[in-house]
Amino acid sequence: MTAEKTTGTGTESPIISVLTADRACVTCGFNLVGQTVARDTTYRMLIVRCPECSAVASLQEYPILGKWAARWGALMAAAWLTCLLLWSLITVATFTNMAFSTASEASAYFAQYIAESQIDASKIELDEIKKSDPELKSRRAQTVNFIATQSVGPYSTLDSLWWGQQDKDALFAKAGGWRHAVNWGAASGWVYSSFVGVGMGMVWSVCLAHVRGARLLVVPLIVAAVAIVFSITPELRRLVIFDPWGQFQMGGPYKQATIAARETIDFLVMPAAATCAMLFMLIGLTIGRPLTRLAIIALLPPRRRGTLAFLWLCDGKRVPAVGPVYRAAGVPMSK
Repeated sequence: MTAEKTTGTGTESPIISVLTADRACVTCGFNLVGQTVARDTTYRMLIVRCPECSAVASLQEYPILGKWAARWGALMAAAWLTCLLLWSLITVATFTNMAFSTASEASAYFAQYIAESQIDASKIELDEIKKSDPELKSRRAQTVNFIATQSVGPYSTLDSLWWGQQDKDALFAKAGGWRHAVNWGAASGWVYSSFVGVGMGMVWSVCLAHVRGARLLVVPLIVAAVAIVFSITPELRRLVIFDPWGQFQMGGPYKQATIAARETIDFLVMPAAATCAMLFMLIGLTIGRPLTRLAIIALLPPRRRGTLAFLWLCDGKRVPAVGPVYRAAGVPMSK
């Protein structure tokens, strides 16, 4: 609807413009194009009066925001960009931590074998030390005694000196290699990854409502690539890994068996887990908007859906009707 400005005629309601677009009277259906737009003296509203039935049609008048419109727009755009960057970091950190958990479980068998080998070697060394130091007064004797008498398990403590002297590849082969030394049952954790990946994909599909088609699938590829880089780079991995028990903080003469085992298997298991999460994220991106639209229709009353109409318009779909439209009270509009 457009209007042309004109001069007043001295009537009780000053005429300020002329309606130049088609607009039907809500009472009789008469086309109001060409009618004068006046400002009501009582309510100060812009109105058009129908010449056929004298019904009043109100017009909307938007306030002028001035220079603050551009400022608020820039602030909101910056806030939205910050939220997207923060959500990107959360997604990468989540995928990396899921891959970390999978690798920890997958290393259990090899870590158990390393701990057993370490304890067997430490018992032999301890017997030799007792011959010259029966009271175990030296620091080395105390370290070996601690290693030799501890319980055996994937989280046992290793002697860093002993571990540094081992041939990791040969030890991994003796443990059974990729077939037997890796706990492939850890892949069951990917069921959890599926829910998280699909959920994050659905959030991304709504956040990137302006992106359509195959371009939307670029998002999980970038996120997965970054997560894989973080997972195989120890310096970057420490920035996002949730490590409440300090598994990666253990230093000095000791090393945890699980961390030692992961030095061999991380390069394959962690990227595989991150890639799996990425595939589930692809599913979430595909079904995110349709499921969100169904949820809106099911949970919100028709007249509350207008603010979320962009979820239909972004995919070129027609926004569902908000209900019957009436020409007058109790009279439905004819199609």
